Amino acid sequence: MARPLASGKPARPLSQTEVDRVLAVARGTNERDYILLSVLFYTGLRIGNAASLKVADLLKYGRVVESFTLVKQEMKGKRSHRVYVNEKLAKILRPYLLSLPQEQEYLFPSRNGKTHLNKNYASALVRAVFEKAGIDEPSHAARKTFATRLAVDKGASIVVVSALMGHKNIATTQRYVVANEVSLAGAVNLL
Repeated sequence: MARPLASGKPARPLSQTEVDRVLAVARGTNERDYILLSVLFYTGLRIGNAASLKVADLLKYGRVVESFTLVKQEMKGKRSHRVYVNEKLAKILRPYLLSLPQEQEYLFPSRNGKTHLNKNYASALVRAVFEKAGIDEPSHAARKTFATRLAVDKGASIVVVSALMGHKNIATTQRYVVANEVSLAGAVNLL
C-alpha cells in the first residue's frame, strides 16, 4: 500500500500526460482501480463519495445514466449534489457495470461485499497507483485536476466548476484551480 506523503504538501493538479499515465497504470493493475480513478478524474467527486457509489446510481435499465444525485447525508456540506457523467466516463463504465453480478449493490464493494470500500482504503488504493505511475501526490489531486482542467484547460467558468464540484462558495472552488504557464501565456494573447 502507498506510504503517506512525507511533505504534507497540498495536492497539485496533474497534467494530461500524468492523468494518462495514472489511468494506464490503473488499467494494468486491476479494473476496479481503473474505474475508481476514472470516476475521480471525470466527475471530481471526493474519494469518500466515489467509494460509496451504488451500481443503481450509475446504471438504469442497462444504460449508464447521464447524471445522478448524491443526497445531502452523503455530502460533506450536507447538501444534495447533482453529478454528471460525461460520454468518456460512460463508455468506460458501461462494460464494467454490465459485468457485475446483479446482486452487487456497491460499485466498489468491500472485501465482504456487504458494504462499500471505506474512504481511507480507497484513498490508499489511489495513492498506490499514483506511486506506481511515479507521482507523489495525495488522492485529492484527482479532484484538483478535475477543477483545473475544466477551468484553465477547457475554459469553463468558475461558477460552472463550482456547481460541478458541489461547492456552496466559489472561493472554495478557486482554491482548487491552479493556473499554469501555458494558460497564463494564452491569456495575455487574448488581448
